[in-house]
Amino acid sequence: LMIRRPPRSTPSNSSAASDVYKRQVADGVSEPFNDLYFLDAQTGWAAGATVIYTRDGGSSWQAATVPELGERVVNGIHFSDGQNGIAVGGVPATEGDEWTDPVPAHDGFIMRSTDGGASWQMVQEGLAGALVRVVFCDGQGWAVGGGEAGLILHSTDGGLSWSEQTIPAGQYGAADNVAGVACLDGNRAWAVGNIDEGSPMVLYTSDGGASWQEDGDYPHAFDGLSGFDAFAKYSMVLGIDFCPAGRGLVVGKNMIIVIATGCMEVVSSQLPWTSWRVPWIHTIFEN
Repeated sequence: LMIRRPPRSTPSNSSAASDVYKRQVADGVSEPFNDLYFLDAQTGWAAGATVIYTRDGGSSWQAATVPELGERVVNGIHFSDGQNGIAVGGVPATEGDEWTDPVPAHDGFIMRSTDGGASWQMVQEGLAGALVRVVFCDGQGWAVGGGEAGLILHSTDGGLSWSEQTIPAGQYGAADNVAGVACLDGNRAWAVGNIDEGSPMVLYTSDGGASWQEDGDYPHAFDGLSGFDAFAKYSMVLGIDFCPAGRGLVVGKNMIIVIATGCMEVVSSQLPWTSWRVPWIHTIFEN
């Protein structure tokens, strides 16, 4: 488990990675984590085969009490405040081989915590697909995922109940996996999805999810590009976020991240080290 630490205030010739990152180990947890959410500098949660939480900035971690998950894993987690959180997941997809057929993600579930993540109760389970991400804005929640078909679920009561929303069909049909979701307020939200491992699309709603539609601006972001840059237009999209509010960022396979230059990026990515695991370029200079 890797937790980002603030850089040292004094200049140093040592590796930026050693200044910014510190390895932390959660006792008794050997499986990888799928999501990490921090409410503030001290309070955070990590989700995977189980849920763990910290109240001291990651200096120590405690295992939460969760329902029996079996083959299911927790893929996404979100807390609206220090007490109330939602976690989502399911059984991951498995690839087939010459003897077995592939099995899509399935048996999705939603859990809720009202004690800061120390214990969790199942709210909904047995969904046809697995859920991968969850987000809340102004009391409105969205959980997304998929399997044989894509899923967008919506909650208006803090996650106590969820209803499925219709995914619009793009040029090649509707997404069978919705990989990420972000919201600006209770009405405006965006999601990214794919058909199989291609045909990417960005979806958005301006009415709280009563209707979703494909964002036609996304394909035009690649106009005028060629070679590898243009190929990204057809590659899977895997995540979306708005930080700062009003400026969206979409990431996926075969993509290059372009970001504004900030002190943290300079400190954490001194040549020849980088904190990114994908190609990226500053808007002012290239690293």
